[in-house]
Amino acid sequence: MAGAARAANMRTVIALQAVTNTIHITQIDRQSCTFEVEDEQKLEKTFAELGVQEFQLSAFRQTLAGLCPEQDVHDQVVDEDAFPIATTTPIPTVAAALEGLISVSAKFDGTCIPAAAGVQSGQ
Repeated sequence: MAGAARAANMRTVIALQAVTNTIHITQIDRQSCTFEVEDEQKLEKTFAELGVQEFQLSAFRQTLAGLCPEQDVHDQVVDEDAFPIATTTPIPTVAAALEGLISVSAKFDGTCIPAAAGVQSGQ
């Protein structure tokens, strides 16, 4: 079982990898909800600093929501007013906001990412 912080970090990084070729997950452990990336310092940057453009934020949002099996968290992530994201947003801010949503969700059961996510390291 994962804590809210680990789940939020994992989900954010996986969604980020889906929209940019500058983040590369090299190892994922679903059981302990941990991951490794090639350059961890990149995770401190903004979307723009990683080369993510405005039009890609919708895909990021949808991917992130899809990684949230908790329906209440999913619904808030897809709501642009409830979960604002801009290219100037730092990645840790997104992960922290997601952690906040997960931590108050009565539906969070410790699932890191859904089994159906089909995410593997080295993608």
